[in-house]
Amino acid sequence: MLDHQDASYQMILNTFRRQADAAVRYQDASGMWRTLLNQPDSYLEASGTAGFTYALLKGIRLGLLDERYHDAAWKGVNALLSRISPQGEVADVSAGTSVGHDLDHYRKIAIKQRAYGQSLTMLALTEALAGLK
Repeated sequence: MLDHQDASYQMILNTFRRQADAAVRYQDASGMWRTLLNQPDSYLEASGTAGFTYALLKGIRLGLLDERYHDAAWKGVNALLSRISPQGEVADVSAGTSVGHDLDHYRKIAIKQRAYGQSLTMLALTEALAGLK
């Protein structure tokens, strides 16, 4: 919606690229991301992984991110695929991330089936398919 020369466009694009760099830096070797990105003792979580995966794939497809992000995005896709049950449910989704007073609040959030985990995974996988065309 903004002209590419517009200062607001450049600010948003640069912010997106810095966020993508940070996300990739904290991606687990499994392809997942943790509830607390930089806390190795927090659990791997699927809805956040789906969100990061979607953003990376869409950024690549739209030319906002270059191919350096390809491997991280596809590691995310494979991690998500490995968590889909024969019934189509995505495992390892947090029960919800309300604002907590300390980091332990986030470490203790239960893992449950939630619609947003399924929805975000569908977005990521749809974007993966779009990128294959």
